[in-house]
Amino acid sequence: MINFNKVIDFPSPVDFRVIVCDVPEIENRIITFFAERFNLKVNKPITKKPSKNGTYFSLSVTVTVKDEKQMNDIYTELAKEEDVKYVL
Repeated sequence: MINFNKVIDFPSPVDFRVIVCDVPEIENRIITFFAERFNLKVNKPITKKPSKNGTYFSLSVTVTVKDEKQMNDIYTELAKEEDVKYVL
C-alpha cells in the first residue's frame, strides 16, 4: 500500500475521477457531496466525458485535501453514493 504522505505534500489538490450514471444534476450532486460531507470546494469546473456507449460519464473533480486520511475517506464515501459506479 502506498504511503501518500511520502509522495504528496499535503494539503494538495487531488483530481478524483468519478464514473457515474447518466442522470440529471449529477455534477451538482457531486459538488454538494464535497461541500456537505467534507467542507471542500471544487477547485475548477468539473469536466464530463461520456462513455463509448453513452451509459456512463467520467467526471474529473479537483479538490484540495488536507491529508491522506481525508483523501482516503473521500474515496470510500464517494463510492457509496447513489449513481456512482467507480472512483479512481
